Amino acid sequence: STSKGDFSGKVVKLKPGLREEYLNFKKKSYRGELWFTAQNSKILVINYLDLEDYLLGVVPLEIGLKDNHFYEALKCAAVTARTFAINRMYEKRAFYDVTDGVKDQAYGGMDVETGIDSKSVIETLGLIITYKGKPALVFYSANCGGHTEDIANVFGPVNVPYLKGVKDGDPPYCERSPSFRWSESYTPFEIVRYLSAAKLISSTNFALESLEIKDRHPSGRAKSLIVNLMGEKPLVIPGSKIRDVIKSKKDNSILRSSNFEIELIRKDGILNKINLTGKGNGHGVGMCQWGALNLSRDEVPFHEILSHYFPETQLTQAYDN
Repeated sequence: STSKGDFSGKVVKLKPGLREEYLNFKKKSYRGELWFTAQNSKILVINYLDLEDYLLGVVPLEIGLKDNHFYEALKCAAVTARTFAINRMYEKRAFYDVTDGVKDQAYGGMDVETGIDSKSVIETLGLIITYKGKPALVFYSANCGGHTEDIANVFGPVNVPYLKGVKDGDPPYCERSPSFRWSESYTPFEIVRYLSAAKLISSTNFALESLEIKDRHPSGRAKSLIVNLMGEKPLVIPGSKIRDVIKSKKDNSILRSSNFEIELIRKDGILNKINLTGKGNGHGVGMCQWGALNLSRDEVPFHEILSHYFPETQLTQAYDN
């Protein structure tokens, strides 16, 4: 409904009158167009815009540090985000290509844009990562804990040569970061409560005897977590599911990494406390963002950083102006 009358359609598309103008929706500013369409009982809102304009609102949310020491890492973020988006476009989803959250890539529109982030997007215009002439699958996590992870160990039976686990450095590049080491402490009942919430046990009326890790991947991450409950058969949680089941107590989010050691503290023979000490933050597949930041600080060019985390891939100019 506008001053010129009422309009209706399966899709309502709004676009600025001039190229340098933008649209405002729910107190946020967006480049490009805004589309509205009915989806069941709700309205689906889509920001339709140029891919390079989209990246201007993605890169600022992916790499937090903004000074020139970390500029090469920002360019890595621009290239990986562009490659990710192009892969999603190839999937030809209905209505939209990507969501604006961590399910795909965080996107904040114009309000999050910064000069140095925008510069990294502009200077890598059209560059993507390819493997055998096709856009590569790209993944990244905050901190790999010293060794990235094979994609097959996290996302299932996928054999991709450039997403095998690699050593982050010796010493690890990501070691110089606040998220490299972490610790958590739980009572036995808290662990039982997590198991119940994940529907791995029927109730919280179980007694925890121990937790153990018998086998690890070359990265150090657990292949599985063995949970021993009194009077029950051992419960086996696959390594790819551990972080979803055992939460971080600091904010009840997923556990930072599946690369951890377990300390069981007993009092009078009864389990009293479980301490976890771990390394890394995230699934560990692909590019380690803190590793990229510290390589950038050491003046390593962005194409060498990408080659380290995605071996056997190439940088390709997919398009230009």
